[in-house]
Amino acid sequence: MAAMPETEDTGVPLDQIGWGATVVICLVTVVILLLSGYVGYGAVVFAVACSAAINLRLPRERATEPAARTGQPRD
Repeated sequence: MAAMPETEDTGVPLDQIGWGATVVICLVTVVILLLSGYVGYGAVVFAVACSAAINLRLPRERATEPAARTGQPRD
């Protein structure tokens, strides 16, 4: 039987789950507000959703995992 290759931890951090849920909830709220005719409030909630979506980006430390692990400076 062949040995299973080691896999890297591909789990999603809890903070990303929270921000993702915030974005989804805001987008659903935007749709409801726009259908109800509240265009101004819909625009504000959409701006909040965009602001929350910025937090879903990976920080530079996570994007370059080997350099972050060893503590070596990046090029």
